[in-house]
Amino acid sequence: MISKSILNANVSTQIGSRESKALRKNNMIPAILYGKHIDNQALELDKVEVIKHLKANSIESSVYLQIIKVEVLAIVKDFQRDLMTRQPIHIDFQALTICVNIKENFPIHYLGNTNLRDGLILQTFLDHFESQTIPKYLIDKAEIDLSDAELGDTVHIKDLPLVQDEHIEILTDATLAVYAIAESNRFIAVDEPVVIPEQ
Repeated sequence: MISKSILNANVSTQIGSRESKALRKNNMIPAILYGKHIDNQALELDKVEVIKHLKANSIESSVYLQIIKVEVLAIVKDFQRDLMTRQPIHIDFQALTICVNIKENFPIHYLGNTNLRDGLILQTFLDHFESQTIPKYLIDKAEIDLSDAELGDTVHIKDLPLVQDEHIEILTDATLAVYAIAESNRFIAVDEPVVIPEQ
């Protein structure tokens, strides 16, 4: 189920590059909200709230926009950063229709990997996969708990509990490996040369 992330937004009448610069000087971020069932709407959001949301979420993440007394479910479709400061300067939001399937790439987050037994390491093969569902059941990330991981564990997409959720269709090949638990002295980093001993 989607975790309810909320961003407060105001309808903006400040449209244009000069007006957008003025907004940014007042620590506000200009944005646009669009969708099949609504007219394009210019918005302005608090810079601190936007930075906090983008640090915890990525493009395609879902968010509830609180616009005066109206709450709109949307996804972060795109955002731009300042080339020098790397701070966000504009965001595109896509409003979601409640009964229309949405395709989403969501990241994989590993929990408990710092608690692996000595000598074991986590080898990851995927950092995200694609799903399809209606907005009500969108998720922002897939969390995998490694607390009970053991040497030799190899987990595929089809093994994840998320696959059993009847509301979410996984579009990525279910036979792909997601991660494995290996011995640290048997792991070969991709960027290190492999030395083959002479016979």
